[in-house]
Amino acid sequence: MRGRVCGGYSAAVGRQQVGCSSAVSHRIAAYAIPFRIPGSQQDRRLLHYFCVRGADDLSGHLASDFWTRLVLQYSHDHISVRQAVVALSCAHQYYTTTEDIAGSVSTDATVNYTRAMRSLRKYMSASIDHKNVSALVPLICSVVFFSFENMQGNTEAALRHLNSGIAILAHRREADSLAPSDRDREEIGSLERMLTRLDLQASMFDDARLPLLTPILSPGSKASTFEKFESLGNAQAELTGLQSCMLRFLISNNTYKFWPEHNLPDDVKLEKKAIEVAYTEWKIKFDQLLHSQSAQVRETPQDPAITILRIHYLIFRLLLSHSLPYDPSVFSGSPNSTRHRTLNEVLDLVESVPRARGATSRSVGTEAGIIPPLFLIMVKCTDPAIFKRALELLLNMSGSREGMFHSHVVAEIAMRFASQHQTPPGTVALEWQAADAFEERVNGLTGVAQNLGIIS
Repeated sequence: MRGRVCGGYSAAVGRQQVGCSSAVSHRIAAYAIPFRIPGSQQDRRLLHYFCVRGADDLSGHLASDFWTRLVLQYSHDHISVRQAVVALSCAHQYYTTTEDIAGSVSTDATVNYTRAMRSLRKYMSASIDHKNVSALVPLICSVVFFSFENMQGNTEAALRHLNSGIAILAHRREADSLAPSDRDREEIGSLERMLTRLDLQASMFDDARLPLLTPILSPGSKASTFEKFESLGNAQAELTGLQSCMLRFLISNNTYKFWPEHNLPDDVKLEKKAIEVAYTEWKIKFDQLLHSQSAQVRETPQDPAITILRIHYLIFRLLLSHSLPYDPSVFSGSPNSTRHRTLNEVLDLVESVPRARGATSRSVGTEAGIIPPLFLIMVKCTDPAIFKRALELLLNMSGSREGMFHSHVVAEIAMRFASQHQTPPGTVALEWQAADAFEERVNGLTGVAQNLGIIS
């Protein structure tokens, strides 16, 4: 059954109603929490909190109608989605109002999470006998559960939910290839884009994990489905695909990491060139989009989404230049070099993002924004001034989280390595000073943090 469309009264809510100090979200201008909705008064209060605080925070730097529309829409008619949102809202409220970095959540959140899991299992069991049951419900729940587990620092469990969502999506794709259906096509497309971004994030967090939702970009193949970008959503979708394609390329060819260029296989060199060309084409279309927008709207404040896309484009191009063949000068050039200026440009862009400006309270977004680029700079760059600046930006984020990345944890990893070797880093990047810790870990950066005793 398709959920109802949200719409109703304007939200102007006091703190006592919400149970948490928060500003009213500007992204959800109107919504309705009917008194007849199943569940307790506490459930309705937490759904109310989700509307005025949680959805906006979870969307992060880039607006997402997954949190501001789709989740609310389907929570009305599907108990598993509703219970999952209530659990996540409860966990979010606790996380953003405590200083606990261990990631524990309240008993109420855990109880609702367990109920949601049980309800989803019942729904999935029923789908065996009822072919008209929508795949959207388990797909939505997989993203909500991913976010819930990440809030606790449970990245292994979060990854299991993500992998389950990807498997369900693959099953839906296969079913559509055999019997094409327009049912839920728009929502499925939106969820596919969301899962692709989370899949990329998981491989950024654990650089031994191949992205699962990634097309292979071969020489001569068409890199884009967009002749031009009509929206930031188009630009984001294409950039995410390029980032995933690039990570798959780097991880798959890790054997050749230190090979000189003349010894690299021809297919590796050709694929790298194809990715470079695709990035260049993306930048041209992105600049054209921004030019057309600026011509239509005068003196529009800088959209954080534009800044985040620029940051990710710049840092991934640096990483590609740094790799195959290995070129340490990319992250250690002289202060007057073009690459050094690019690193400072990335940090300037990060500083312009509202969530990086000494936040007074912790935020928790589902998607990667500025924490992964800052950490990448810190482990690869040998310039003490750039290292210090990136570290200060992380520490200013008040322990905020972006999906699997916790600002306090990744900053602590870098500081531990720096203090064990040289402070600040000098001629050798932290990734080589701490090579054993990175190589001997399991479960990405969580394993590194556990090996260092930062988290249990």
